[in-house]
Amino acid sequence: MRSNDWEEVRLRYVVDINPSVPPEIRQSREAEVSFLPMEAIGEDGSFDATKTRRVEDVLTGYSFFENGDIAYAKVTPCFENGKAAVLGGLIGGVGFGTTEVTVVRARDAVDTKFLFYVLVEDRFKQLGKAEMTGAGGLKRVPESFTRNFKVRLPLLDEQRAIASYLDHETAEIDDFIADQEELIALLNERRAATITRAVTKGLDRTVQMKSSGVEWLGEVPEGWSIASLRHLLASKLKYGANEAAEFDDPDWVRYLRITDFGYNGKLKDETFKSLPPEVAADYMVKPNDILLARSGATVGKAFIVPEDSPPSCFAGYLIRVECDSKLLLPRFAYRFFQSTPFLDWKNASQTVATIQNIGADKYATLPMPVPPVDEQEEIVDYLDFETAEIDAAIADAEEAIELSKERRAALISAAVTGKIDVRNRITAELGAA
Repeated sequence: MRSNDWEEVRLRYVVDINPSVPPEIRQSREAEVSFLPMEAIGEDGSFDATKTRRVEDVLTGYSFFENGDIAYAKVTPCFENGKAAVLGGLIGGVGFGTTEVTVVRARDAVDTKFLFYVLVEDRFKQLGKAEMTGAGGLKRVPESFTRNFKVRLPLLDEQRAIASYLDHETAEIDDFIADQEELIALLNERRAATITRAVTKGLDRTVQMKSSGVEWLGEVPEGWSIASLRHLLASKLKYGANEAAEFDDPDWVRYLRITDFGYNGKLKDETFKSLPPEVAADYMVKPNDILLARSGATVGKAFIVPEDSPPSCFAGYLIRVECDSKLLLPRFAYRFFQSTPFLDWKNASQTVATIQNIGADKYATLPMPVPPVDEQEEIVDYLDFETAEIDAAIADAEEAIELSKERRAALISAAVTGKIDVRNRITAELGAA
């Protein structure tokens, strides 16, 4: 197909954006309809429409949509991550959901699936990010951006051919990504089991065991003690700075946030933010300090400050743990925070209001298994060795996923901008079948 034959139009001329609720739905106040919170919308075009609400409960303060509409997240970071879906299978053909989505309904001149791929294509996301309004984590893409976005449209049959081609090609990529994610989940289970065994039972399988007195911890070796975290610290648990992550001056103090921590315990270079030294002074961390997430989906996630860390401070959604190394080695505590018993304690302890939360007072009461310090050293050395191979396999799978996502994005971009003639490819594939 020749992209120079495509017509350039603003979206407002070919779609309806955030359509209003029709009178017949407003009058069906007792009816059950589908309900989509943000977490129900995936980054791969999937969505979960199993939740329901009564119409009267969602008429105000929620987005409205119908089967065949497209909903895309407008708030950061969900927008940049490509949370969007073509909705279908809704109860009664309609639904309501979070106001943090923009609803787009294609008119007759546009194929819905082609439009979906336009809305998840990198150019739309990059330009939309540049137009975001608001501050910090509440930045949103304004409706006016979508209305005025210029899109180049081929004829309808060519739109459908592109959408069909992308459906086929991206499905294969998504299947591969799903396989890699399943592998990572299995590796993480193996990793957690290895860590749990070592930090709760030790390395000597013949040692005499005793009750820990803690139901979720079970038995521990005879020579171990149990103590609340607060009794094993060199200083009280401390919250970080409540400062916006607005600066990236490399000469200032690095501002550590939960988004900076990779799964492998290393800091990400691409998320670097900083604070002026005078602001950071009260919130500095030292090598071997541990940072615990206290709220949101990452609650309980731990990070240990490496020996070669540059001068750094930490954000308010984190809690600093400074271990008394005569009693509790930081590396041992860090490993315990990766164990299954700790995850069980976390899940039982977190309070849920609008978001999950575990405060410093609760973390302070955490019962910790405490082997003799020399045994702690043996355990963490063993775990460093045993988990290295698992971590390498996870890293390989993560890299494969990232490369696949890049390929997926490039494929979508090339197809919806007419850089590849998908009709010839589809014909060739059908002929080879």
